[in-house]
Amino acid sequence: MAIAIERQGSNFENKPTRKDVLESLRFACLVESNPKDVANNSLLPAADRSNAPWLRRFVTTTWLPEESMHGVIFREYLIRSGAMQQNQIDADIQKVQERGFTFGNDYTALQACTYGWIQEMITWRFYQSMQQHAADPLLSQILNDVGKQENFHRFVYFTGAKTILKHHPDGKREVIEAAANFTMPGHYMVPELQPQSTKWAKQFEFPFRTLYQDISKGLVELVGHEGLGEIILSYGAKNLPWYLKAPLAPLKIVAKSPIPPTHRIVGILADVATRKKK
Repeated sequence: MAIAIERQGSNFENKPTRKDVLESLRFACLVESNPKDVANNSLLPAADRSNAPWLRRFVTTTWLPEESMHGVIFREYLIRSGAMQQNQIDADIQKVQERGFTFGNDYTALQACTYGWIQEMITWRFYQSMQQHAADPLLSQILNDVGKQENFHRFVYFTGAKTILKHHPDGKREVIEAAANFTMPGHYMVPELQPQSTKWAKQFEFPFRTLYQDISKGLVELVGHEGLGEIILSYGAKNLPWYLKAPLAPLKIVAKSPIPPTHRIVGILADVATRKKK
C-alpha cells in the first residue's frame, strides 16, 4: 500500500476535521498500535497448535507488517495535523502496549481465522464510515488505503476458515465458539474508549444492516443455519455486542420461550431478519 501521508506530504485541507473523527482516529491508532501482542499471544500460537504453517506465514509476512503500519500512519496524522502532541499520543500508545493482549490465547487455527474474519470486517466497515466524514482529503485517502488492507485480511481469514472446514468439517464447533464469544480487541486494549465506538458508529452512519448481512451470510456459509442459531442462543444468555444488538434482540425472547425452537429455525429467522429490505 502506498502510504498516503508520504505521497501527499504534510499538505492538510484548510477545512477542519470533525472532532469526533479525530477522537475515533485516536482510538483506532491506539488499538492498531500493538499488533505484535495479538500475533505472538493469539494468532501464531494458534497456527502452531493446529500445524497450520500457512497461517504463520500470512501473519508474519503480511498481516503483522501491514497492521504495524496502520498505527504508525494514524499516529503521524494526529501529530502532523496538530490534533495531538507527540508526547501525549506516545504516552497513550505505551499504556496500550503495557496492557497487552491475551484474548484467544488457546485458539485453534480455525478459531483464529473466525475471529480475524469478524474483527477485520468490522474494522474495515468502520474505517469506510469514518472516511465519509473526513473533511481532509489526505485523511480520507489514509482511511481508504488502510481499509483496503483490512478488507484483504478479512478475505484471507474467511477463506482460511472455509478451507480448514473443507478438510475438517467436524470443526464447526470451533467456529461457533469463536463467534459466540467474540469481543473486539479494543475492549482489552483501550477499555476506556471502546464503549464510545457505538456513539461514533451512529455519528458516522455506520452500515449496520450491511454488517449484519455479511456476518449472517458468512456464518451460514461456514456452519449452516443450525450453527448460526446456536450462536444466537448463546448470545441470549449474555450481553450482545453492539453490532448485533438491534437485529438479534427479538430472537432473545424467542430463545427464552417455554418451547424453544430448533437451532435451525432460529438461524433462519436471524438470516431472514438481516437480509430483509428496509
